[in-house]
Amino acid sequence: MDRITVGRSVLETITVALYENPIILFREYVQNSLDAYNRATDDGKKEIHNFHVAIDIDTENRKIVIKDNGYGIETDQLFSQKMLSIGGSDKIRDRTKYIGFRGIGRISGLAFCEKLTFKNKAQNSNKINTCIWEGEKYRNLLDNENVKDDLQSIIKKIVTISEEEITESTKVNEHFFEVVLEDYSDAIEEMIKADKFEEKLNRMLPLKYKKDFSGARIITNRYKTFMKEPMERFMITVKYNDKDLFKSYDENFILGSKIIFWDIRGKQKKDGSLGDKIGLLWFTFDKHLKSNKNDEYYGILTRSKNVLMGTNDTFAQVAYDNNTNAYITTFREMAQSLRGIYGELLINSPSLRDNSRRDWFLPDKRSAELNNIITEFMQRLHNYRYCASRYFRNNPSKKKEDLKKTLDELVNIEDNKINYDYFYKKEKEPDQDQDKETDDVLFSEQDIPRENQNMKRYYDILMKIIESYFNKIKKRDLFLQLRAHMANHFKEK
Repeated sequence: MDRITVGRSVLETITVALYENPIILFREYVQNSLDAYNRATDDGKKEIHNFHVAIDIDTENRKIVIKDNGYGIETDQLFSQKMLSIGGSDKIRDRTKYIGFRGIGRISGLAFCEKLTFKNKAQNSNKINTCIWEGEKYRNLLDNENVKDDLQSIIKKIVTISEEEITESTKVNEHFFEVVLEDYSDAIEEMIKADKFEEKLNRMLPLKYKKDFSGARIITNRYKTFMKEPMERFMITVKYNDKDLFKSYDENFILGSKIIFWDIRGKQKKDGSLGDKIGLLWFTFDKHLKSNKNDEYYGILTRSKNVLMGTNDTFAQVAYDNNTNAYITTFREMAQSLRGIYGELLINSPSLRDNSRRDWFLPDKRSAELNNIITEFMQRLHNYRYCASRYFRNNPSKKKEDLKKTLDELVNIEDNKINYDYFYKKEKEPDQDQDKETDDVLFSEQDIPRENQNMKRYYDILMKIIESYFNKIKKRDLFLQLRAHMANHFKEK
């Protein structure tokens, strides 16, 4: 058999293509530190009381340092192997124990700096190992059409590995792993200067909850009870320019419903036993589901092993993509349902595999089961929001019994010990603009945006008459199905 050649463009694919947004590199290096620490303790190392990752950004010199105080890589040979390996992760042995498993995140910073340096100091070693990837040299080779080298030859030209002896005896006991990005790109500069960069780190990284967030213990205890594992394994202390980062939840995020839980499992097995555990969903909301301006945390944030996947609107996108013909409405309406609700879906399942970009899971039977669960949740949430909006505006089509039914479907009043009286008492009218976005939107603008104005006008008149009828007979689901059918008919035409 001829020698198999891997072209140089593969390296570009797994850096530039997979890591378009430079903020992702912080996720990759922080999770690598956490995984390395967890593996060391799994293999018998003592826990480090103050284990943490420090992110320091020097904007004047365009330099980023990401350093942990873990145990480091123990041998020179192992250090070289890991630094030169691409896609050779050894963490695949148990997907539920470690966050990463592809072995490519280490070079995520290559596309965003002129020089990417890794420094390693193992405990009780008198050496510091260094590996340098020359980003500028790599891009020059890539742009040169006359260079025909394969991937292996390219790596040999842009990577150097060295070591230095430690002469000070006091430093022999130190241990760390450090990533340095020198002369970082304009894309990183713009990202750091942009609004709420620190808040984006808070949302993305596998952080701890704030100490003064009373929901933290409730959530972590329920997670441990259901998942039979401590959530703290996937929580890490991160310092950003000497400031501790935490998830941004505080007491203001615990709303009138208190904290509601859904235990998430896959489909029931053929023998009648319960489906495999997927994760824990917690959420909280007020009876009016009021949306707040400049709200970075609205919606359900999905986390796989405590690392953010997707965006605030991912639940809406999954439900919309998963069931456009049978249920619903538009993506805009689904996303609006998430305004005024807070929560997380905390997933750890060996059956679900993160996709390469880590914005959702690879499509298969297991991920389809999860998508169906999310769709069911969104349907119930949308029904409650619609019913509550009309009930609190004294719309005669919605009675107290209707509100209780949709509320119970969403939260299970009895099991979660919900104070139902709180949810139907009309002591104060909500802001009349709260749901104006969804109530006043014309059907035609969402369903048949490409049709002429006359067609849109008649369509809206007809749909309002039909909606009124189905609301009267309490069959709104049929109206939504009919509307979806008509919208699809115009799309196909």
